Amino acid sequence: MKRLLVLTGILMLASLAGGYAFFARAPVYRVAGPSMAPALLGPHYNVTCPTCGHDFPIDATRGPVPTATCDDCGAIAPVKTDDIRAGDALETITGEIERFDLVMFPDPDDPLQRVVKRVVGLPGETIACRDGDLWIDGERYQKRWKELSRVMIPVYQVADNLASDPRISITADGWIQYHHQVHSQGIQITGAAPPLDDYPYNQGLPGKLHPLNELICTFVRTPDGPMEVVFGFEQNDFLLRDDPPGGRTICYLKGDEIQPLRVSQSADSNDLPRQESAVVHACVCDQLLQLGTGDRGGGVTVPYQLQPGNCTALPLRIHPGKGKIESLKIFRDIRYADFPETKIPTDAYFVLGDNVPASRDSRHFGVIAAKNARRMDPASKPD
Repeated sequence: MKRLLVLTGILMLASLAGGYAFFARAPVYRVAGPSMAPALLGPHYNVTCPTCGHDFPIDATRGPVPTATCDDCGAIAPVKTDDIRAGDALETITGEIERFDLVMFPDPDDPLQRVVKRVVGLPGETIACRDGDLWIDGERYQKRWKELSRVMIPVYQVADNLASDPRISITADGWIQYHHQVHSQGIQITGAAPPLDDYPYNQGLPGKLHPLNELICTFVRTPDGPMEVVFGFEQNDFLLRDDPPGGRTICYLKGDEIQPLRVSQSADSNDLPRQESAVVHACVCDQLLQLGTGDRGGGVTVPYQLQPGNCTALPLRIHPGKGKIESLKIFRDIRYADFPETKIPTDAYFVLGDNVPASRDSRHFGVIAAKNARRMDPASKPD
């Protein structure tokens, strides 16, 4: 369970119209467990891989871990067990609690302690989890980009120089292809392999891993002509195409067959920028396809009822047209552990931890009283 330690409140001095006044800053709480990783880290070791130089954190709350598997290259890295980093700091914030907000509340097993989780079910709703997805009031909950960007979990960040990255190949006709490799939690597979819902932070924690059937990517694109993003699945692929001035086409591919799911004309108010670089997001999650830019919600958003199967070992291909892309990052959605339908009282929330294998949450202790929940956010650093 994610416990919190209270740090001393900080007094800050401010100048007011020739005089001085003291303002008490809200108490700062420090995370003391692993259940919200990677969004929030508890006490952890910071490991540097001697082979590739990749830095990565692993949980330190279960005792010393002498070595860890680098999730970047698969090499075995020594762990400096005498150098434990403190957990992340949080502070309370104002405002109405919304879905996917972080909240603090008394530990149901020890009311003198505080824990932090993420709100997934709101007062009065009926919530369930099936095959890793949340269902609200009998329907699969489809996260739009603004929500998805808050909970997505890193899978891999491609090197700045695409051509030098061992997981990237570039074809003669310009396709940038990502070949996934599995290197975490003691699993080392030579060559490309389908991605799993692993948590490299949980080194040494037993648990079943599941193949992914959803994927997310972001990248910076300098536009010039059509751009295509293809997500690769066992049964069929999805093609997300931006083609100025013709708009966007989102299709699924099955063999040589191309079936458009939606065509959006260039008059769409959420068109990708044409003249300058922008951060693009492309997603296949919650039976929803999304293609857009920046922090705006969705761009083109298309539901689908197909069953594409799990991701292949080549889960992502991008063709930038005559433009270029950089800063490619690949993510996955949280795959929650299934639980049956639960009716949430009108004065309560249903909460879960992001780090599913290491979390004790509403699946175990039930809903939490709304009156005891405090909205939280990572603490800002004093000036």
